[in-house]
Amino acid sequence: MRRNARKFVVAGLVLVGVLLTLTFGVLRMASSPPDYYSEIIAAEAETDEELRHEQAKELVGDVVQMRNDIANDPEWTIRLTDKAVNAWLAENSLTELIEDFPAQLSQPRIQFAAERLNLAFRWDGPPAAAVISMSLRPECAEPNELRIGVDNLRVGMLPLYGQRFQQDLVDALKNAGIDARWEVKDDLPTLCLKITPTLQSRSVELQRITVLDGEIRMNGRSQAEVNVERLGKEIRESGGIRRVR
Repeated sequence: MRRNARKFVVAGLVLVGVLLTLTFGVLRMASSPPDYYSEIIAAEAETDEELRHEQAKELVGDVVQMRNDIANDPEWTIRLTDKAVNAWLAENSLTELIEDFPAQLSQPRIQFAAERLNLAFRWDGPPAAAVISMSLRPECAEPNELRIGVDNLRVGMLPLYGQRFQQDLVDALKNAGIDARWEVKDDLPTLCLKITPTLQSRSVELQRITVLDGEIRMNGRSQAEVNVERLGKEIRESGGIRRVR
């Protein structure tokens, strides 16, 4: 009996040891960020603060130029680099800039690669602190119709299944006035968006998105929206058209 009891105790200790090893292993895998995220954060720690500030200003300048091009040119191309975007993200807290932005989310960073956009951020909420990452594949199916394939959704090194969050995201986008739905394309869950952007009374048409190593390019057109009633009034007042009585 004593020998059997000893065997049970030893077996129990071995089982506890295995479970603890598996638990710590899973926690370690869940907290391990993707390599590109670690490299971005490490590079920021070694970057001179003044240089990072200049890189962040580069993004602001690109956005201002983008707005001017859309407002004035019939055809335009926007180019943004991931270095400038990440420098701006490093200097600005999204929780202070965006209302209702989750406080548990911090340090979002991106990497532009061929045909995909890698995104990762720190999550400090339940059930545990971790780095969540994903690979996004954006494209314009038609003008102003975006498809964003979601691939490699992970918590650390572990796969994350995000079906439970898909409807919440669609509901949030619809509340913001964006037509959104999910579909499966090339075996990937794909977020489909239909947008109708305008700027300074000009209709904006996004035609193409191209993701390259280190940068993203967006091409489109814009044209003035014609208010028929106002245009008719202006023509009549100028004498171009006279009312028939």
